[in-house]
Amino acid sequence: SSVPRAAAVAARGHPAMKALGVVCLALSLALAGADAEEAATNPLAKVLELLSGLQQQVISEGQAAQTTFNDISSACEDRSRELHHEIKAGKASGEELKALINEQSATILALTQKIEDLGGNIADNEAELKEGTEIREHEAATFGAEEKELLETLDAIKRATAILERAAAGAAGAASLAQLKGARSLVQVFTAMVQANAVNSADVSRLTALVQMDGAQESDEDDADVEALGAPAGNVYEGKGGAVADALENLSEKAEDQLEAARKAETNALHNYQMKNQALEDEMKQQNKDMTTSKQSLSTAQEKKASAEGELSVGTKDLEEVVKVLGDLHHDCMAKAAAFQEETKIRGEELSALAAAKTVLSKSTGGAEAQVYSYEQQAPSFVQVKIASAQQSAIRVVHLIRRLAADASSSHASSSGEALSQLSSRIASAIRGAALSGSAAPFDKVKGMIQDMLAKLRADADKDAEKKAYCEKEMAYTTEKKDEKEEDIESLSTKIEQMSAGSVKLKEEVAVLSQELGALLRDQAVMDKIRAAEKQTYTKARPEIEQGIEGVKSALKILRDYYAQSDDVSASSTSAGADGIIGAMEVIESDFSKQLAEIIAEEERATSEYDDGTKENEVSKSMKEADVKYKTQEAASLDKTTTDSQGDLTNVNEEYAAVMEYFDNIQKACTAKAEPYEERAKARANEIQGLKEAMQILASQSATLIQRSARRTLRGAAVLSADDN
Repeated sequence: SSVPRAAAVAARGHPAMKALGVVCLALSLALAGADAEEAATNPLAKVLELLSGLQQQVISEGQAAQTTFNDISSACEDRSRELHHEIKAGKASGEELKALINEQSATILALTQKIEDLGGNIADNEAELKEGTEIREHEAATFGAEEKELLETLDAIKRATAILERAAAGAAGAASLAQLKGARSLVQVFTAMVQANAVNSADVSRLTALVQMDGAQESDEDDADVEALGAPAGNVYEGKGGAVADALENLSEKAEDQLEAARKAETNALHNYQMKNQALEDEMKQQNKDMTTSKQSLSTAQEKKASAEGELSVGTKDLEEVVKVLGDLHHDCMAKAAAFQEETKIRGEELSALAAAKTVLSKSTGGAEAQVYSYEQQAPSFVQVKIASAQQSAIRVVHLIRRLAADASSSHASSSGEALSQLSSRIASAIRGAALSGSAAPFDKVKGMIQDMLAKLRADADKDAEKKAYCEKEMAYTTEKKDEKEEDIESLSTKIEQMSAGSVKLKEEVAVLSQELGALLRDQAVMDKIRAAEKQTYTKARPEIEQGIEGVKSALKILRDYYAQSDDVSASSTSAGADGIIGAMEVIESDFSKQLAEIIAEEERATSEYDDGTKENEVSKSMKEADVKYKTQEAASLDKTTTDSQGDLTNVNEEYAAVMEYFDNIQKACTAKAEPYEERAKARANEIQGLKEAMQILASQSATLIQRSARRTLRGAAVLSADDN
């Protein structure tokens, strides 16, 4: 019979299928119990037994294949999950490396520009320093020549004055200078000195040039002085106060003034050069320091970028390899799943063929079996007893199935109530027909009904299992994609927040630097204003004090010259008063000179402080302007990267919305049933337990029938057992 197959199939199917399998097994035992002894030597029964054994073998192979496929499916899911995590981690690492590369690229660009600017500034400062040094060397050489000329001129004036003094005193050797008495001008005096070999022609040229220069500068002097220089009256060499001697002394003072002015100009020029040179050297020192730091930072940034690019290249290759492995895994797993489905389909077709063969044999060979393998007809009384007993057991089974159908209909957790109710009705109809006809043949129809119901429930169970597997797979995949997109959104949002915060911070620093630059410019303007006022005061005060000193010196010279002309002056009545005046004037000259030295020193100090402060401000201004430039560029780069990341975030949000929409649809499709799986399993367990009770009832009836079976003789005569007597 094919009914044991239904019982075996029920062991791996739907709970209702299991219940029906138990019923089928019970009915088989009840109806076939009387023929148990006969089947032992019946070839047709042996064939049916072999078919049942083959069915069981196919089912066992299917169960083993199912176990293997479950293991393979689990391994595929585990490996796929691992590969997806690796891909996710690889993408996240790639994004971090790309962000690092972009950051280092921006840093490299800014540092390269900074190094170029510093190189240009250093070159300009070196050129300016070189130019200033050349100018200073030229000024120093000019001053050296001028100083030498003036010193030689002063020496010539001293020697000329000494010659005139000796000539005026009638000293020895003065005869050769007798012609000086006829000279009427300094030029004629210098010419007479040359002719007398008192001075050389070079000294005369210097003195003549000085006289001409002095004459051009003092062309507006009074005629008395000009007449004294042009035509001296009487003995012009008498005394130190002679006109020519005074003229030579005046020339000496002019030469000394020129020498002092030249030396002062040289001192100022040297001081200015040193200040400017020091400022340039300080600025270049700072620039070179910045250059070294920038080059080191550039090298570090390039190394970081190169390292990140290398890691990104390796990571990209690894990611591509993982993606390829995932594709191969998916292809392999799908191929194995397809092969399993094909094998399952083949096994199902084989089982269907075996079941069909058994059904045909059972339905179409009953009469032939009785004619060929039955030696003697059974006693009518035993057949009636057998049918009545089987009908009684079947009716109990019908009642039990109806009760199971009622329980299933009252519970939302089971969907087999209607099917069980229809099955019980059809079995009841078959039993009624058998009772009316007195035949057991309708029970074959009942078995066919049960087999059809088992096939339908098996198909429903397969569909439910496929849907469950599909839902689990899609829910797991969609959940993973949802988590991945959420992590991407969180990563991009964090990155955007960090870059936005960095840009805001840089802009705030630029604003602070701009304020500091404004304050620096205002401070420099105040310093310029104060320095201008100090310079104006100094420019006005120094000439006045110098003029006062010259006036005091002139007055002292006049008084000293006057009181020194006569030996009797010191004995005059005004001698004591003159000495007091001269002493007071000397004190005034000392005060004026001291004040002049103080204002000069104060001016030099103020100039030095102003120059130092200005230079410091210029250096600070350059550094702050450079910082503003570089920070502005970096902030712009961060803003651009932020905009790009915001675009990426928009795309990821759109992908996330699509994933969530699909996720909601999957949840609705896969969680549409109101009752959870646990309640459905509990209901099915109750159905199985009830059908087991039915199996026990039918099995008990079958045992009774077997004990009452007739023993057949070789001639076919039925011999009843002792229980029938």
